[in-house]
Amino acid sequence: TQESYSFEVTASDATGNTSAPQNVSLAITDLDDEAPAITSSNSANPIAENSGAGQEIYTVTASDNVGIDSYAISGTHANAFTIDTNTGVVTLTGNPDFETQESYSFEVTASDATGNTSVPQNVSLAITAIDDEAPVITSSNSANPIAENSGAGQEIYTVIATDNVGV
Repeated sequence: TQESYSFEVTASDATGNTSAPQNVSLAITDLDDEAPAITSSNSANPIAENSGAGQEIYTVTASDNVGIDSYAISGTHANAFTIDTNTGVVTLTGNPDFETQESYSFEVTASDATGNTSVPQNVSLAITAIDDEAPVITSSNSANPIAENSGAGQEIYTVIATDNVGV
């Protein structure tokens, strides 16, 4: 495409007098037709289960010639998050639970003021398991009988329990 044009103008009055020619240049401003590029990572830092809702888990960063106008989120688990369209901060809306969902994936995009949108960036978030289960006692609820006056220091009961991590 052409970057500039040059042309000549003159002016004439009613009596036929004509001005000297005036050279005019017209520069064509290149509108930004390039989409923003996302520069943030494709994974969020892992978070522990049961660590609470409302956590900021990721921030979208992008670069563009005319500046970033807004951010958006979509994809498989997008409904589990909100995004601040001005800052790109992604927030988890629910309390993460490893037993229900071990990881999340979503896509983020950035748009510039001229309406160009970046290629979607796939992002993953891992949820780490924590020991959130109490041990379960599996031994009987009665001790072996002992005779009265049979002495101190006797072993009278052994507790047996199970746990998902160990007792």
